Amino acid sequence: MRTQRFVRLCTVVLTVFLAGSGIVQAKDGERSMVERFIKVTDRDGEPVTDLGADDFTLEHEGDRVEVSRVELVDQPLRVALIVDDADGAVPFFRYFRVYLPRFVGALPEDSEIGLVLLSGRPRMVVDFTDDHGEVLDELARFFVEEDRAAGFFAGLEETVDRWDEDLRWPVLAVVTTDGPAQRTLTDGRYDVFIERAVDRGAVIHALGLYTQRAGTGRGFQTGIARDVTRITGGWYDTVAGPSQSIGDKLLEMAAEITRQYEQTRNQYAVAYELPRGAHPDAAISCAVRRGWVGLSISASGRPRPTASAGAPAVAAADVGNSREELFNQGEAAFAAGDAAQAAEWFRKAHDRDRHWVKPLFKLGLVSLNLGDIDAAKQWLQQAVHADSGSPDGAQATTILGSLP
Repeated sequence: MRTQRFVRLCTVVLTVFLAGSGIVQAKDGERSMVERFIKVTDRDGEPVTDLGADDFTLEHEGDRVEVSRVELVDQPLRVALIVDDADGAVPFFRYFRVYLPRFVGALPEDSEIGLVLLSGRPRMVVDFTDDHGEVLDELARFFVEEDRAAGFFAGLEETVDRWDEDLRWPVLAVVTTDGPAQRTLTDGRYDVFIERAVDRGAVIHALGLYTQRAGTGRGFQTGIARDVTRITGGWYDTVAGPSQSIGDKLLEMAAEITRQYEQTRNQYAVAYELPRGAHPDAAISCAVRRGWVGLSISASGRPRPTASAGAPAVAAADVGNSREELFNQGEAAFAAGDAAQAAEWFRKAHDRDRHWVKPLFKLGLVSLNLGDIDAAKQWLQQAVHADSGSPDGAQATTILGSLP
């Protein structure tokens, strides 16, 4: 009966599992609050932006929860452009003067950009502004500080610490070299920085340039750049020496920053009280009072990364062929928000074992995520037929009872 009442109020239902997703809890008095990010799209894939708190219905681990706050998040893109202007940048000087302005011009017009230079002590020479002309004027005065090391890691730390607490998904665009850098890392400092960056939802993108000078920086800057982009889901690539390809790579970075930003736009931040004794990573069901829409749910709202030249996408040939390994690839894609890719992996797992309930159930969830109710019903019915007594089969039965 509870499920039937749930459905009469709502026209679209999506159930997702966010185990291990790093859910952030906020305190509101004595209550534990959980925040999820929900994007709602119409038939054409365009965002639905006119929903309020009364339009959302949530269940956490099967328990109805009261939505306490709904906020449509559509902040301007904020990008910190961090450039190595120390000794390692000498071979790249003229390329920086030409191509850094083109990078700025490739970002959305309303984006807020700050410019950070690293020679000696890192310094913000242009505070965040939507006046791109101010940034371009400073870049026109750009020069290189020879015989100085870059304050690279300190520049990353100070930029992340500068963000306003209410800013969601800030971006660091790093142009660095393998030139001399100040070795400022101490025990635990790097881990603290990573924790802080991930906690703030920051995404770091980087282009690493190699001076071809033997032993200059020993890969200190480029090594860290590669690592932090991987951890935060950013773009990373390299150029081996001075070349016009620097311009192409900077435009690739700008395109990826813009693509990820578009993913984060027009998400609803939905907050609710965690049911007493419930696990924060448990499954949730979401419904909205609007027909023919698609839903996607994220614990963090962070954009989904794409493969760059430095990190190729996983292909079927690169993973094992067992049903479990194929299924796990689907889980990873689904958790990252790529429903179409997840469906491919779950179908592969299903092909390996036509009677295994797990991929059948997940294909039903993916179909719901993509807004295909008829396909969802077919997959979920197959899951019930495969193993109605399993947790997935029981969940499939519940969801089928809630669908129109």
